Amino acid sequence: MKKNNLPSSSLPKGATHIEHDAFAHCGDLEAVIIPDTVTQVGERAFIECVSLRSISFSEGMSEIPLGCCAECLALETITISPTIRSIGYNAFVKCISLPTITIPEGVVSIGEGAFAFCHKLTTIFLPASVMKMGEDVFYGCNALQEIIVPKGCKEKFVKMLPDWQKQIKEK
Repeated sequence: MKKNNLPSSSLPKGATHIEHDAFAHCGDLEAVIIPDTVTQVGERAFIECVSLRSISFSEGMSEIPLGCCAECLALETITISPTIRSIGYNAFVKCISLPTITIPEGVVSIGEGAFAFCHKLTTIFLPASVMKMGEDVFYGCNALQEIIVPKGCKEKFVKMLPDWQKQIKEK
């Protein structure tokens, strides 16, 4: 399959996994919907898909792996299923077009640098379920204005994200 002529990808029903680097560097890939039959996505599966605008992670998955969508420069929309428990190291690093993200309830861990250098990221919604955040999760996110957390959770997130305490707001 030619990697530079793939505008969208809906994986076939019955697919259970996506290999490491499977769609890496697919310059024309614009949208991905991962079906619920997929339970595992390999590391860097979509790295440097520079035209990728949206991705939806399946309800069959429990983690978004290391570097999964790193350097997807056009990525604007990420849909994370409520079955996801962890977001890996540098999963969305340098997704410079991403304006906002909602992490669903159920996510427990967000890896180091997961959203680092997402220059247009202004708002992120974090659930009460998050218990661990790696270092530099939002490093270089200079536009980040609001980290929205549930009522009663601000103190917990200030401890995890001390450099971002001014942006942490309860709603």
